Amino acid sequence: MRRFLPLLFIPLLSVAGAAEVLLSPDGPVRTPLEARDAARKASKPVRIVVAEGTYAMTEPLSLGAEDAGVSWDAADGAHPVFSGGMRIKGWVKGPGELWKAPLPDKTARFEQLWVNGRRATLARTPNVGFLHITDAVHPATFPGLEENPNFQAFAVAPEHFQILKDIPTAERDQALITVTHAWAVAQCRIEALDEASLAVKIKGRAVYPYVEIEPDQRYW
Repeated sequence: MRRFLPLLFIPLLSVAGAAEVLLSPDGPVRTPLEARDAARKASKPVRIVVAEGTYAMTEPLSLGAEDAGVSWDAADGAHPVFSGGMRIKGWVKGPGELWKAPLPDKTARFEQLWVNGRRATLARTPNVGFLHITDAVHPATFPGLEENPNFQAFAVAPEHFQILKDIPTAERDQALITVTHAWAVAQCRIEALDEASLAVKIKGRAVYPYVEIEPDQRYW
């Protein structure tokens, strides 16, 4: 009995001494990872030509020394998009101006929402304007912050501290605080709260200190 094995032919073209790999939604090379792997198997130099379309990224596109001699170019007139986003479908009108839809991945965490090509404003407090950091934090407020506490903690107004405290502990880990610096914006996750001093400790360490440069720093 004869057996036939299917073969996958990857288009490799030679143009001006460089092989070309065609990345296209129509295949056979359909993802950036497949294009990268195909280029690695070809003799260098290699030019990866990306056709029009949106290419879903389920993991980072890692490049290393073995990818030297490989270039990535959009096809003539094409504007391809590599997207790590997740499409959300099934929107249903809720009460008032609310809309809701189920997440394909219940564990997904995201910080941007795009609607019809425009970035939407996520739920935030306040809806308009900013809150303000009120003061620096004493070095003994949180264990381990004896040196340079202003890189990891700051104090807020009582009513604003209460907003953070009222977030259920299970959800507080996902709360995002955006703090403006004179020339940058920091996005912080909450590690701990200290009610006695109305202090917030962030996860990790900020690039720039709080309060020292701007005594009335804005955040939301």
